[in-house]
Amino acid sequence: MDASTMDRSVVGILIKSKPLLNVLAIKPPMSVITPPPRLIIRVILSASISVKLFQTSLQVSRFLYFSPDLISNSFFDDLINSSSINYDEDIIYNSIQIKNKIVSLDKLENNIRKNLNFGHTIGHAIESLYLKKEDKLLHGEAISIGMICESFISCKKTNFSLETANKIKTHLKSIYPKINFNENDLKEILSLMKYDKKNYLNNIRFALLKEVGKVEVDVEVDENLILDSFDFYSN
Repeated sequence: MDASTMDRSVVGILIKSKPLLNVLAIKPPMSVITPPPRLIIRVILSASISVKLFQTSLQVSRFLYFSPDLISNSFFDDLINSSSINYDEDIIYNSIQIKNKIVSLDKLENNIRKNLNFGHTIGHAIESLYLKKEDKLLHGEAISIGMICESFISCKKTNFSLETANKIKTHLKSIYPKINFNENDLKEILSLMKYDKKNYLNNIRFALLKEVGKVEVDVEVDENLILDSFDFYSN
């Protein structure tokens, strides 16, 4: 598999052993647990890759460092403070190692695998919303917005550092242009979040950061706080 030209979400799907079936243009779609016998990734940056896809690829690789219990504060600071976009084999390899280790420990997503969902509760709803729009958002773009919003929610629910949340916001907004959401968009996002796989008894649940590299899963969050997180993203 050529990781430079193929959609990075496909690489992630194979690492997670979860082939997907799209249903009603809702993210995440239905999936089954089917481990591939072998996954070989060739990292060659193709001239055909767009700048937008390049930036999204970088973010999909980097976001893993924000959530699993495998990151040091110094490495986080190196990533956050980077002014250049470096798409190299180390970033890809380390990201795959983190995801593969977690998936190997929790194939059916009953426990530690939920750590990988940071940013995805809101991010998938945004991605689903834009599937219906003419101007699409790539997966990494939507998840980046989700990470910013969920960083703020983490401050309110798990005492995550507001200073660090602002660092995450500043860094991600330096990579992607700001997206404006109107009132109808936000209503639709809240509605789409009700399909999230982590929900229980119609309560929206999140994987939130307690600190860099430490996650608390299955945290229930009310709609007002979710809306407040979009104000944090927009300001």
